[in-house]
Amino acid sequence: MARRFWVLLLAFQLFSCAEDQKENAAGPVVTEASAKAVTIGQTVEFYGKNLLAEKQGKSRLVFEGTFQDLYGNVRDVSLSAPTFYGGREVGENGRDILTWSRFGPFNNPFTKDKSLGLFKGTVRVENEHKDGTIDIGEPSEFALEVGPSVIINKLEPLEADCGSPALRILPGIPYKMSVSVSGIKPTSFVYEFNKINGKDDITRFVHTLNPGQPAEDDAVGEFTEIIVFNHIPEDQQSYVTGIRVQAYDDAGRYVETALPIGVHRPIEVSYDGTYELAERYEPVPVSSCTKGGLDTTVSYSESTSETKVKSVSVTVNSSWSSSAGKSVSQNTSEGISIGESTSRSIENSLTESESLSNSYGLTYNQSQSNSVDFSSTTGENWSWNMSQGESQESYQERMNSRFSNTDTNVEVGISGEVSVAKVVDVGGHVEQANGVSRGTSSGSTTGVRERSSTNRGYSMSGSSSQTQSYGSTVANSQTQSISGTYVQGRSNTTSSGSGVEMSQEKTWELSKGLSSDEVISTGNAQAITEAVVTSSTSSVFTSLSGFIPRNQTGIFYRQTTRWVRKAEVLSYDLCGVASHMGEVQFNEWDWAAELAVGQTCPPPSEMPKAKCFIDPCVE
Repeated sequence: MARRFWVLLLAFQLFSCAEDQKENAAGPVVTEASAKAVTIGQTVEFYGKNLLAEKQGKSRLVFEGTFQDLYGNVRDVSLSAPTFYGGREVGENGRDILTWSRFGPFNNPFTKDKSLGLFKGTVRVENEHKDGTIDIGEPSEFALEVGPSVIINKLEPLEADCGSPALRILPGIPYKMSVSVSGIKPTSFVYEFNKINGKDDITRFVHTLNPGQPAEDDAVGEFTEIIVFNHIPEDQQSYVTGIRVQAYDDAGRYVETALPIGVHRPIEVSYDGTYELAERYEPVPVSSCTKGGLDTTVSYSESTSETKVKSVSVTVNSSWSSSAGKSVSQNTSEGISIGESTSRSIENSLTESESLSNSYGLTYNQSQSNSVDFSSTTGENWSWNMSQGESQESYQERMNSRFSNTDTNVEVGISGEVSVAKVVDVGGHVEQANGVSRGTSSGSTTGVRERSSTNRGYSMSGSSSQTQSYGSTVANSQTQSISGTYVQGRSNTTSSGSGVEMSQEKTWELSKGLSSDEVISTGNAQAITEAVVTSSTSSVFTSLSGFIPRNQTGIFYRQTTRWVRKAEVLSYDLCGVASHMGEVQFNEWDWAAELAVGQTCPPPSEMPKAKCFIDPCVE
């Protein structure tokens, strides 16, 4: 009777007969999902109308209803899913896409455990606009089966206790992993890790149990196998690797999961590619008054040019620097200070732990055993230790002893050092291992369908089906790179002068393929010259001309504008949870010219009034 009831439930239609009317509604609505049955960890897409792109705000999916497991137990469900705008189908009638990158991500999100069964109820869209207003769409009837799955219980450094699988990997230290299987009775487990133990391809571990003696749980990397993810090449910010787990029963049936995951240094920089208006200066006259006459036309030309220097400064967040395991001297380098700064990538908080709990239902332990110790004497070069101050030699000896029975002699590394300039220089340079794709999508299609995408997160396809895909836990936007030459310091008015003034200036040369030691240079005349910009070379003036009517007066004004690019400096603990370490600010310059015409000399400028939005400001 119970099995018959379950078959009837599986036959439940995905949406109600009112679907056509809802699709034409003015409010936000979803009309179709990429799958009617999913496994934990799979990517699911939802198609609809009037969903918000990221620049407009955020669209959330809210599920209300009940979940019935395979034993007939029923639980109430009220769930807000961590979806993001996944793009839009191409064409006049293309639908918007919301992507649930990794369903779960590490359990059944409807029940917060390993239960399999059927959700039945409604799904609605809530649009939260940038101005704070919220539009709530009409609910649509919805059903989704949660089928047999491999569930990742642990993925963490050998001596850490994260509480949830690591969000990101740190290279050079051993990791362990444990899984559970629901829906079949496995007697064999196959683990595939890409880019571990010094190899660039896949390393496979196979655990075979006795026939007829299945086990729901299994683990790898604790005793007889060592798992150390490869170090990051010097010219890359990070790389994305892949993990795949398959479980087989005695009849040959199998379930699997895959996890694309980033491998990061303990310190890196995130930049979203935006410029911000930092300061407008007072317009200044740059020509004499010209009296209008018959067909009086004037063209702009520089009589006196203005020189500025592109500069860079670093702020180490005071709250971060005062927390446990962080040590930085108060005697910082020029252009580097300890102060206040605001995070952009982790929702304006110091750590992403809170947002992970709210959005993904993941809880991470905050303890000394999970921390990475950071130290710096200048705020410019940072060193780290991932084993609570233990020496490299002692740690290597302990690991060699623990994994003495393994066939592979793997070198581990718990400490390292990097400059802030170097992590900026490699920002945005991310490599993907074979089998990992940039961007997150379900891999499912209805007929032949093209789409535009936001290219967030990473994905891996199923081993036997390209229509099934598994996404990364967090699906952040891709970091952008920064190029150019900047003088390190907080001054916003430094001029080239005689060359003597700047002979000791420190410069950052970004995206030139330089080694770690060459990104920063002192007294490099060529680099200093590249950082200097002048109004006379600004292309905005090349075609500026105007007409001065008879009996009126005209004069040219020039206005200087400072723009900034702000990049966020992040640190990661052993569980891959990000903390806001500080920010790097790049000051750049632009000029605009205006022909003002009036009855008197000089006629007033109509350019915007001087105003400072972002420090450092001219007094």
